[in-house]
This record gives sequence, structure tokens and C-alpha cells, in this order.
Amino acid sequence: MDGLITLPELSLPDGTDVQALGDLLANHPSCIWERSDATTRAGAQLSNLAKDTDPTIGVFITAPKEKIESYISTKQPDPGHPFTAHIPESWDYSI
Repeated sequence: MDGLITLPELSLPDGTDVQALGDLLANHPSCIWERSDATTRAGAQLSNLAKDTDPTIGVFITAPKEKIESYISTKQPDPGHPFTAHIPESWDYSI
């Protein structure tokens, strides 16, 4: 696992109104407390924010997406390794 796990710092662009972002997420129309189809207890879940079109949420989504893309771009396939034998050319995610 050496070299595969990293802990990059994620930051929002300068000028991001964190309070407004938090309010937007807390009051998002898809926010459901203890959804019956999820394992969350004493908490809420949102729909897939990666598909949301709100520009404020887009700013929030960009940081991890850029880090993932950067990480994948640094890896080279290693046929003898169980994780890096095949580096994906594309990927999808849910947030």
C-alpha cells in the first residue's frame, strides 16, 4: 500500500462563503433525516450532489474531483499489483 494512500488537503476557492454553502446543504431539497433506504441514524443524507447544478455546490464538488483526477494522473499501471494493474481512463462518483 506504500504510495497508494495520500491525505491531500482540500480547500475551497478564496472568497467561498462557507456559511452560505453550509446553509445551502442543510436546507437542500433532497436532504432527508434518517432516510428509510439508508444506514444513516441520527443524521441526514442528500441526493447525489455531484449531479447538482447549483453553482455554489459546484464549487464544493470541484475540490475533491480535482484532487482525484490529479492523483490518478500520477499513477502508472503496474501489472503485478492488485490495485494499480489497471488505471481507469474514466470514473464516476457520488457525493
